[in-house]
Amino acid sequence: CMTFVAGKKVSATGRVIVGHNEDDWPPFTLHHGMIPARSWPAGTCLPASAGCCKTIPQVPRTLACYWGEVKFPQGDLNAATFLNEKGVIVVSDSGGSSTERMDDPTLLTEGGIKFNLRRAVGERATSARDGVRIICDLVEKYGYAPSARIYTVADKDEAWLVQVVHGRNYVAVRCPDDQITIMPNLYTVYTLDAFPEKDVIASPDLVENAKRKGFWDGKGKFNFAKAYQGSYEYGPEKMFEHPNNTGRFRQAIRELTGREWPEWKPFPFSVKPVKEKFSVEDMKALLSSHNGPLKDGKHVLSTWSICSSTTIESTVCEFADSPKDTVYHLALGRGCEKPYLRLKPFSEPLPAEIDQSATAERRLATHVFPVAGKVSK
Repeated sequence: CMTFVAGKKVSATGRVIVGHNEDDWPPFTLHHGMIPARSWPAGTCLPASAGCCKTIPQVPRTLACYWGEVKFPQGDLNAATFLNEKGVIVVSDSGGSSTERMDDPTLLTEGGIKFNLRRAVGERATSARDGVRIICDLVEKYGYAPSARIYTVADKDEAWLVQVVHGRNYVAVRCPDDQITIMPNLYTVYTLDAFPEKDVIASPDLVENAKRKGFWDGKGKFNFAKAYQGSYEYGPEKMFEHPNNTGRFRQAIRELTGREWPEWKPFPFSVKPVKEKFSVEDMKALLSSHNGPLKDGKHVLSTWSICSSTTIESTVCEFADSPKDTVYHLALGRGCEKPYLRLKPFSEPLPAEIDQSATAERRLATHVFPVAGKVSK
């Protein structure tokens, strides 16, 4: 997948704009619908991810959400998008693999947390910063089951990238207001002091854990991405050098700044675009852009292009002052081929062609094939 965040000072709307391409391997089904706000009886738990992850207690009252689901046959636990009635969106991108061992059971509590992390943000977060708090609290309490993932949590005023490691470590960085943040499936936080202190939240054991396990030698400045990116089997260079990531990263920088990025230089967390004000239409064009080669005058789709051969849908969240006026632009496929539908999930009915709201509650209850916990009927 690939995500971009335009900060409110560079955005033509004066508010944050989030663009996201969801990339997954077919076959799959896409479902869209509204999850109503609900009250839950005491003792209710979120259903556990099939076969591995712990049930967690549900809160007494959850928010209404617009939910985009990817499923085949089980729900893809890393692909869903939630936009809630408070105007908070959560999307995610794979981080490939981390250096933490996946066969160490001490890193997780009863299998850890996976899909329920994003669901909790959608159902509970009242702001982007509150969504970050929810992620950090749950990761520290249960441990994160996948190897590596990056969550983008945003509202109209600010956005954060939360870069999560298997187990209980993470670093969250606030996206700059005057730049466009680029997320192409790898960790993009290097030295933590590269950001204002108020804009960084790190897990308590992040640095000491890396030193204790040999991910960092303790010399020089601690580098999060260098310490935690990669896998214990293949090494960190595989993720940083993989053309699916570096190709799209270089393409994004070129599209936004008009400059080529030097081979030897570490990639930036965010860039200042050539355009003084970056619009929703600019975001759509970026998500729909291709990275050569050309054949018969047309770009050949590849997995190392922003608009990819694996892009199954493209979305742009155009925040408004009121969540009721927030516009969710949805292309049901690649943005280069499909029109972006203009949806207002919290003030207008969804088009009948994509609305599965009649079955949304049941879909949410069965999305992960629950194996434990009490689920509301």
